[in-house]
Amino acid sequence: MKKSLIFSAMLLAVACSAADKVIDLSKPTAWNNQKRVTVPQDGTISAAGSKGFIYQANELIPVDDKHTYNFSGTVFVPTGKIGGGSYVGYFMYDAKKKIINQINAVSEPGSTTELTEAIKKGATTLKIKANKKWKAYGHFYIGFNVKDGELSYDNSVSGIKAIKQDGNVMTITLFRPIYKDYPAGTKVRIQKSGSYFYSNIIRPTANKAVNFQNELNKSKFWAKTAYIRPMILVNWGLSAKTDSAKVETQYKNMKLTIKEIK
Repeated sequence: MKKSLIFSAMLLAVACSAADKVIDLSKPTAWNNQKRVTVPQDGTISAAGSKGFIYQANELIPVDDKHTYNFSGTVFVPTGKIGGGSYVGYFMYDAKKKIINQINAVSEPGSTTELTEAIKKGATTLKIKANKKWKAYGHFYIGFNVKDGELSYDNSVSGIKAIKQDGNVMTITLFRPIYKDYPAGTKVRIQKSGSYFYSNIIRPTANKAVNFQNELNKSKFWAKTAYIRPMILVNWGLSAKTDSAKVETQYKNMKLTIKEIK
């Protein structure tokens, strides 16, 4: 009886494991930018001599609230080599497979207000109903025609240079001009810009393997994400003076595990 129970448990474990989908990312053919990497040994992808490029998987993977998603692998810098930062994460897309950048998805909570005057294309200033969330900051952009809980696809292309308040009105000065007209009353808010979506940030040292993984459910991705594509910012942050011949980062055992939430 005891042996039968053990055997049944083993079969159940195998069945549960089989239910997980594993996407093999251990080969360059699973990624774009194949010319930027080599395969020095079986199961190893090597980025040698290349500084600061984006490596993204080819497959677009659907996301739902019934599964978790875990991009995992190992980062290794050979002895005598220099490795930049490996910023591991995802590109995200909406239901129409349109890419979602941070500026579309990440807004400053409570920053929604409206234009008090119409603005014209080419303007570098605009006036809004005063909102204490608005501050002069180069990575604060402006989203126009925004709706709470929705992505912002209509954004300025400039950070905020200065803010001057006069009573209930703020005058916002931008680093670069507005690219279209907007009427008074247009809903606006602050959109954040400046980075990708990272699940792991690794700054390896030579001859020391670093394993990475991070199991995420749909709520952890940016709002309205319907598809994901694993990506790595490779050898990021190295000085321009770094000798490219000494640069090499290796990636091993990479995969994306999609697990059903029980």
